[in-house]
Amino acid sequence: MSATRIIAILVLLATPDQVMFGVGAVVRDRRTNEGTVVAHKPTAADAIHDAKLAVGCGDDCEVLRTFSNECAAYAMDDSSKNIFASETAATYNAAAEAAVEQCVARGGSCRVMQTECDK
Repeated sequence: MSATRIIAILVLLATPDQVMFGVGAVVRDRRTNEGTVVAHKPTAADAIHDAKLAVGCGDDCEVLRTFSNECAAYAMDDSSKNIFASETAATYNAAAEAAVEQCVARGGSCRVMQTECDK
């Protein structure tokens, strides 16, 4: 069997995440409102796991979203544990602007904590 045929078979057997793009996740700590965005993981479960580890929130983690082939941002209000937003868009800037806009609409004085792209 030729190398080209072996590669073609492996590509067909691979999952879409492995063939196309990675997966990202946005997670926040309910106690502190700190959050993170992780990207370029092989599966949503991997992205969520790594994001939870990065925040260190254990059972207090809230998964806000997973994403693939786009950018995600997390914005929060430093003075409130209940005002935050996560948005996705085609670019870093668009995702960050959308997250801040959504966070401010919820009554916060918000800033972007993190933005990542998975594409």
